[in-house]
Amino acid sequence: MALLSQSRKKLAYTVPFTIRALNNGKQLFQRRWNGIGLRDVLGALGPGFLVSVGYMDPGNWGTNLAGGAGFGYELLWVILASNIIAIILQVLSAKLGIATGKDLAYLIREQFPRPIVIFFGIISAIAIMATDLAEILGGCLIFKKIFGIPLLP
Repeated sequence: MALLSQSRKKLAYTVPFTIRALNNGKQLFQRRWNGIGLRDVLGALGPGFLVSVGYMDPGNWGTNLAGGAGFGYELLWVILASNIIAIILQVLSAKLGIATGKDLAYLIREQFPRPIVIFFGIISAIAIMATDLAEILGGCLIFKKIFGIPLLP
């Protein structure tokens, strides 16, 4: 885009912000600090996330390993969809907490009639039991894989 400078005889050309940002991003991606580039750091983030999940949730590791060994990449879309849904739900719950100062359970109890609140409570308890069951089974699977301990005596 040509912009007129102080005198009408000179033209100054400016590059749009998006093109400047892309060029700066490309330079940042190619720059190296102490022999480690941004590409190397981004390449280490995947295993870093896996290790952090394994530290916080070892049963999840066992379940994922068993599912991956049995089905390969066929169920990868399930993991992607569940992660996207989890991110959306976490963002929505954070917004709800910031906007109202209350948690979801308190707002459900405040807004809905008692039979619906009891129904939501039962469904929540079943969901908690299902996730705990996956943790227990995943832990059993990982102990069987690592130590050879049988699942059933």
